[in-house]
Amino acid sequence: MKSDFIVRQGDVLVIKIDSLADAEKAEKVGNNHILAYGEASGHAHAIRADHCELYHANDNIIELAKKYGIIDSRSVTYGLRIIVDNAKLLHGTPTKDFTDPHDPDHTSIDLPCGDYLVIRPREYSDEEEFKVIAD
Repeated sequence: MKSDFIVRQGDVLVIKIDSLADAEKAEKVGNNHILAYGEASGHAHAIRADHCELYHANDNIIELAKKYGIIDSRSVTYGLRIIVDNAKLLHGTPTKDFTDPHDPDHTSIDLPCGDYLVIRPREYSDEEEFKVIAD
């Protein structure tokens, strides 16, 4: 299968899919669902919790990801359901709220209602084998 909507914000890839498999819901952090934390700066990629439902990746979601060409199951981190049209994928520091930075790789992104896979792409390093791509 091929997705007609794929977006990237730094080291987070969000792929729209037809339907999300059932999984355990993830806990929110404050008023947000955190899709990924930064490596050193304390930043995060997030969506307002009242705009979405976030699910831990389980076997069903990983199998679904394979249908969309994601062969590295370790890169699949969450299933995501957007329940408010044009919910924003935000970037910033959770304790200082989220901002809309000038860096084009990290501006907020509108996500239409629907189901998504959240992917943290990985890269090969001679010292560490595969690791999550740094943002």
